[in-house]
Amino acid sequence: MHRLKDVLSLIWFVLCMACISIDFSEADPWYQTDIDTPAFLAVDDLMVFEREERAAIGGSGSGMASSGDGFPWEREDEVNVVETPDPVRIRSLRVTSSVTARYAKTVVTSHMVNPTNQSLEATFKMELPGEAFISGFLIETEGKVYYSIVDEKEKAQRTYDAAKEQGQTAGQVKQTSEKKNLFAISINVAAESELSFNMTYEELLKRKDGHFQNAVAISPGQIIDHLLVVVHITEPQGLEENKLDYFVERPQLSDRSRNEEVLRPLWAETKHLHGSKATVQFHPKREEQEALSASGNLGKFVVQYDVIHEQNAGNIEIVNGYFVHHFSPAGFRPTQKNVVFVLDTSGSMSGTKMRQTKEAMDTILTDLREKDAFGIVTFETVTQSWRPSLLPASRENVAAAKEYTGGLSAGGGTNLHQGLVDAIGMLEEAEANELSTFGTFYLIIMLTDGAPTAGELTRPDEIKSDIRRRLESRYSLFCLGFGRGADYPFLEQLSLQNKGLARKIYEDSDAGLQLVGFFDEVATPLLVNVHIKYSPDMMVTNSISTTLFPTYFEGTELVVAGQLDTNKTLPDSMFCVVTAETQDTEIKLEMTVNVKEESDVIFDPQAVDDFAQRLWAFLTIKELLRKRIAAELRAEKQDLTQRALELSLKYHFVTPLTSLVVVKPDDDPVVDAVEPSEDDIAPEGGSAPGASSRGGGSPASAGPVSPAGSGGPTAFDLPTGNQPGTYVDADPHFMVHSPRGNVTVCFNIMGKPGDVFSLIKDPVFGISVDGHVENFHRHDDQSASTSEPPPTIFDRLVVTTGGGRQVLITATSVSLGPELSMTWDTDWEAELGAGASVAVRNGQYLVFRPKTGVELLIMRHDVARHRVDKVDFFGVYVIDGEGFSHKVHGILGQFQRRKIHLERKLATVDGIQVKGHIWVRGRRIEVIQSEKRDRLTQTVEPCWYADNNAEGVIDGTYTDYLVGG
Repeated sequence: MHRLKDVLSLIWFVLCMACISIDFSEADPWYQTDIDTPAFLAVDDLMVFEREERAAIGGSGSGMASSGDGFPWEREDEVNVVETPDPVRIRSLRVTSSVTARYAKTVVTSHMVNPTNQSLEATFKMELPGEAFISGFLIETEGKVYYSIVDEKEKAQRTYDAAKEQGQTAGQVKQTSEKKNLFAISINVAAESELSFNMTYEELLKRKDGHFQNAVAISPGQIIDHLLVVVHITEPQGLEENKLDYFVERPQLSDRSRNEEVLRPLWAETKHLHGSKATVQFHPKREEQEALSASGNLGKFVVQYDVIHEQNAGNIEIVNGYFVHHFSPAGFRPTQKNVVFVLDTSGSMSGTKMRQTKEAMDTILTDLREKDAFGIVTFETVTQSWRPSLLPASRENVAAAKEYTGGLSAGGGTNLHQGLVDAIGMLEEAEANELSTFGTFYLIIMLTDGAPTAGELTRPDEIKSDIRRRLESRYSLFCLGFGRGADYPFLEQLSLQNKGLARKIYEDSDAGLQLVGFFDEVATPLLVNVHIKYSPDMMVTNSISTTLFPTYFEGTELVVAGQLDTNKTLPDSMFCVVTAETQDTEIKLEMTVNVKEESDVIFDPQAVDDFAQRLWAFLTIKELLRKRIAAELRAEKQDLTQRALELSLKYHFVTPLTSLVVVKPDDDPVVDAVEPSEDDIAPEGGSAPGASSRGGGSPASAGPVSPAGSGGPTAFDLPTGNQPGTYVDADPHFMVHSPRGNVTVCFNIMGKPGDVFSLIKDPVFGISVDGHVENFHRHDDQSASTSEPPPTIFDRLVVTTGGGRQVLITATSVSLGPELSMTWDTDWEAELGAGASVAVRNGQYLVFRPKTGVELLIMRHDVARHRVDKVDFFGVYVIDGEGFSHKVHGILGQFQRRKIHLERKLATVDGIQVKGHIWVRGRRIEVIQSEKRDRLTQTVEPCWYADNNAEGVIDGTYTDYLVGG
C-alpha cells in the first residue's frame, strides 16, 4: 500500500496545446478539495485536465475541412520530448483507432516498468488531432484502477483555488501555446513497480482534398519493445479501394517550414481491404523505430482513404434513433465565384509579411478560373482599389493584377472597416449587373495583421454591427489573421457572423504557403446555397445540426446529424431532399430511407459503439461552441453555453467548458486485489451465488476491486425447473424461451475451434458478450472413427460494459483490464463504472450486472481438473433481460424481445419423434420435440429442437454472428 501511495501521490497529468505551464502550491500536484463529490470517493487528490476553447471550434460540416484554427499541416517547432530515464521502460504502446462512417474513436494504452530500487519519473507526450475531444482516461497500478470524470471547468477551478487557500497541494494546467493539442503525461513510477494508462479520444474526420485522414502522432520519447498502431475503417458508403494509402509523416527539421517528409515503410501493411472495410497496421520493431528517430519522436502514422461518391443526395445511416447524413456528390463542375481580396498594407505589414503576401497573391491570382471575377482592395490609413469594379479573370487581367500586388508597399494605420465596405460595394455592383446570380459564389477574403486603428469605425463591436448590417448574409466573409498582432477573437466573430470562418496565419517561413493553402480550400465551389430538408415531424425538436450551407467545395463533405422522435409512431420511410445552385441552375436531389432498416454497421465488431449518437453529440457541441462565439446577446450566449455544457458532461467529452478530473481514492479502505479476504463467502452445499447490485453510477464511480464483504453482494436465487430461461451451455446448446409465445426452443451452433460468436450485443447500452469456440477434447482421437463432428464448447468469453470496459473470462482468471486479473479461487466483486458490477462466487459462478435490469450468470465448468483430456468451459445464462434495449441482438440477445409461436395443432407423430412447426418473425420452421439438461439447475427441460444451426430461428445464418470474420 505504501508503494501505491508513493506512485499515485506523484502522478501529474497535463492537457495543453503545445507547452506545459504548471502552477503548484507545493511540489506534489495532487490537491484536496471540499466540493461535492461522490460519497464513496476520497477527495484528497484530484487532477484537472483542461482544454482551451480555440481548439474546439473548427469547421463542422461547412464544406471546408478544418483543424482547429490552423491548417491541417500545421506544426510547431519540434517538441523536445523529455526522454525517460534509461531504467524506466515503456514496455508497450498500443493504439487502436476505429473509424465508423468518418467518426473515429482512438484508444491509447501504454505500460511502463521500473525495475530499479528507486522511484523514477517517466514522461510520455502525444499530439492529438486539433478537433478531437478526450473522452476517457484511467490508470492501473498494483491491481488498482483509477478512472476519470468530466466536470464543469469553473467547478474544477474553484476546487483548485480552495485547495490553494487551505495550503493544500494543488496542480493546474494552463495553455501557453496555441498551435498544438498536446497531451503530456509525467508519471513517477515507484521502485520495482509497473503502471499503465489508457486514454480515449474521439473526432469526426473531415474530408479535404478528396480524402479523409486519420493521423496518430507517436512520440513516446524512447524506443519501445512492443509498439503497435491498428486502424480499423468501416464505411457503409463503400471504400474507394485504390485510394487507401498509409504512411509515416515526419517533420522536416532543417528549417522552420511546415513541410513534412513522407515515408512508406515495409512494416506498415494492409491487413484487410474489401468493400466497406479496411484494417491497416503499423508495427515497427526496435531497429525500425531507431531508423525513424533515435529519440523516439517517430512522427505521425497516417491512414488516408476516400469513400465512393455518386451524383445523388448522399448516404444516410440510422442507428438507435439517430441518423447521420453524409453529402459529397460527384459529377458537378466548378461554378463561378466572385471574390474580392482585401489586403492590409499598414506599416506593421512591412518586411517579411509583405513579401510573403505578394508571393502568395501571385500564386492565388494564377489559380483563378477564367469564369471567375475578382477585385483587390488595399487598406492602411486610407483605402485603395486596384479597379473600381470586378473584372473577369482573363490572362490579361490576372497579369495586370500581379503587377499591381507586386508593387505594394507597407505604411500607415489600419482602416479595416473601410476596406470591407469597399469590397461589399464591389460585390453589390457585380450582383446588380449579373443577368443571373444562380450558382455564383460571392466571397470576401481579408488579410490583416493588426487591430483597427484608423477610419470612421475602429471599435470591434461597431465594425461587427455595421458589416453584419451591410452583408445581410448575402456574401461569405473569410478573415485571415497574420501573426500574433492580429485581433483573432474579433476576426473570428466577424467571420462567423457572416457565413465564413477565420484562420490564423503563423509567422513562419512558409506563411505564403499557408495563404495559398487556404485559398485552395475555397477556390473550387461546386454547389452554393445548399439546403437539406427531411420529412417533417419525425425529428426531436432542435436536434438536427446545421442544414444550410453557403457552399459545397470540391474535395470536401457536408455532414448533418439528428435524432428521430422515437416517442412517436414514425412512418416506415424518411424523405430527404437537397436543393442547391450551380452553373446558373437550381438542382434538387432526393432520397428515401427506410427507418425500420437500421444500418448493418451495428453488427460489425470493429464499429464504434453507438457511433451515430456520439457523432451527433460531437457535431452538435462543435456547432454550439461556434454559435456561442458569434453570439452578441448575453442571454443567447448563456443558453448556447448551457446546452454545450450539458452535452459535454453527458457524453464525457473534454471541451472548452469542461475539465477531466482524475480521482485518487483514499488508500485506507482499499483492500489489495491480490489479497482478498474470505469474508461473506456463500455457504457450501449448493447455495446460490450472489452479486452486488449497484446501479446509477457514473464512470467516476469505478473504484479498485475489492473482495466480498459486509454490505457486499446480495443473494441471487437460481432459476428452478419451472422457470425456463435463455442460455447457452456445453456443446453449444442454446435454449431460448419466449414468454409471449410460452414456448421454449433449443438448437445447436456447430462452430469451429477458433470461431468467436456474438452471443449478446446491445448497441444502445454498449453491452456485449462474445464466446470463443474450442474442442471439448484436448486430443480429439474420436473424430477419426466417426462421421460426427467433435464436440465444441466456449472456453473463454469477453463481456463489455456500457462504459466500454472489457472483461476477459478464462478458466483460470477474470481479467478486468490490461494489468488487472482476478482468480476464481476466492469470492470477490468489482464495480466497473457506469453502474456495472461483476462478482465471483464459489469458484464457479460469475454474476455480471452491466446496468439496472440486466443480469447475466456465467457458469464455469471445471472439468479439466478431473479429466486432463477435457477442456474447461462456460455457460451463459440470461437471468434478467428486461433492461436490454429493443435493439439487443446476438445469437442469444435477439430473443429478449421476440415472440415465438408454436403450431401445436399441426404437430404430427413420425415414428417416435413428435414434429411440429414454429413461427419466428414470419418464418415457419420445422422443429422436433426434445429435451435438454439445464446444467445450472441440474434439471431436464423440454424444448422444441431446431436443426441446421438454427436456420430460420435466428436472423440470417449462424456465420453472420462471427466476430472478426
